[in-house]
Amino acid sequence: MYLLFATVLLGACCNQTKTKEAATNNAEKQDTEILTVETFLEKAPEMVDKQVTIKGTVDHVCKHGGKKVKIFSADPEKQVHCIASEEIGRFSDELEGNDILITGTVTAHKMSEEDINTYEERVKKAMEEENEVECSQGKEGAKPEGSPDEHHKAEYQEILDNIAKWKQELADSKEAFVIVSYYIKDATAKECKSDKECEKAKECEKSKECEKSKECEKSKNCDTEKKCKK
Repeated sequence: MYLLFATVLLGACCNQTKTKEAATNNAEKQDTEILTVETFLEKAPEMVDKQVTIKGTVDHVCKHGGKKVKIFSADPEKQVHCIASEEIGRFSDELEGNDILITGTVTAHKMSEEDINTYEERVKKAMEEENEVECSQGKEGAKPEGSPDEHHKAEYQEILDNIAKWKQELADSKEAFVIVSYYIKDATAKECKSDKECEKAKECEKSKECEKSKECEKSKNCDTEKKCKK
């Protein structure tokens, strides 16, 4: 489920027509929509190159520089990768396990036939290396279903299945690339402890136009309604 929060500026641009006011309000509602990861994954193909905000829990912060995070909502198996903007540089390690708002640009991850083949070689090499480690450690006999090793192998097999699917899609489409996933780039993050705090954080971001207008009173805590002076 996603939260839809719209900030309506009462009486702003009083000399404009009602049609323009309605168009402005509709655009603002779209801008302030907060998506879950599940909703994002469903709508991502329609939102490429557009800015979105997603609410999710941080599953992992990249240990190599902190420039990437993975977030999820209701289903931990469904995740979105996010890349930090130059503005923030990196994500704080302290975000791991916390609920945040991620705002950034929807980007399609495209792979050519060469990219897919290279990726497949890397996956197979990693599988071979793990098998060699197991053999060198003298691991013998069948492993119980659901054991860590078996789970890891199942993940590898899922990747190989996806690679086979991408190859088929590429062949069927006769395009130079295939879209394999969607992610968020130029991302910024705001931590929030509850839905209400997330809504407030998003409203604060969207109140910038009010700060620039002499007609509107500034709302420092984002709790009061922004009223325009006549």
